[in-house]
Amino acid sequence: MNLLNGFKYFMQICFFILTMQLSLVAQVSAQNIKRIEEEAIKDKERDVKVKEYLLNREREERQLLEKPITPEEMENRNLVEVEPNNILPSDLISLYALVPYKIRRPRWGHMFAITYSLFNPTSYDSDYDLGTSSFEDLYGSAPMIEVSYTYKWNFQLGSLGGEIGYGTYTNDADDTAQIGTAKLNVQLIRAGVKFVADNFMHEPIIAPYAFGGVYTALYNETQPGVSFNGTTGAAGYFGVGALFQLSWLDRSAAVEAYTESGIENTYVFAEARSYLASSAENDPDFSTNFDLNFGLNLEF
Repeated sequence: MNLLNGFKYFMQICFFILTMQLSLVAQVSAQNIKRIEEEAIKDKERDVKVKEYLLNREREERQLLEKPITPEEMENRNLVEVEPNNILPSDLISLYALVPYKIRRPRWGHMFAITYSLFNPTSYDSDYDLGTSSFEDLYGSAPMIEVSYTYKWNFQLGSLGGEIGYGTYTNDADDTAQIGTAKLNVQLIRAGVKFVADNFMHEPIIAPYAFGGVYTALYNETQPGVSFNGTTGAAGYFGVGALFQLSWLDRSAAVEAYTESGIENTYVFAEARSYLASSAENDPDFSTNFDLNFGLNLEF
């Protein structure tokens, strides 16, 4: 009998503990659900504030474009001119972030790029070859490293700019039996125009582009004691590609890069570029098919 009473007492204690645990779990779950709901409401409020901020910014810009404030009006209203810093206040989105690129970008901009190019002038004939071997057989593959600069005008559809570039290519002969220890050095200097479709979204996560222009090649092919060199006449080039923005991956780093160095955007890119042959009769042929190029692009 005492054993039965003890067992009942034990079961009552277990039931009480289980009931308390279930009650605690229910309270915690309710608190979590409430906290999630509150955070969702705060997120919506932040989104509304950000949209209002951006709309007010756009409205103020339109008003100033339609009717700029005169110096006399500024003086009468005790106004001062303040340069916008293009950074959203932290109380709106819990962390500092840049005003969307579509809104903050200036009328004029600069772009610097470094390019790794799979330069392959398939029609080039070596001065030391009898014309029976292809360029790939004679020299194999080697990259061209190029640096370029673009000064661009930003407008509604995107940006249009003038571009200059300098690339250098050096390669030793693969087929030494055919052309000995020949070495080829080519320096390409180019100038052209470039259109980038970077204004269709608030942030240019992907920005396709097209470009074209003219180039000249400074070439030098050597063997011990012998050298063939010169400069080709101007010839055309063209291509297409796409920029892939990196700034959105780390907003804090993007803000720091903008405030410290004036970097509007950081991109990686991939493109296909083709060089045409010079029309001068004695020039070597540095024309290519569509070579693949990859690189890093900084916009200021």
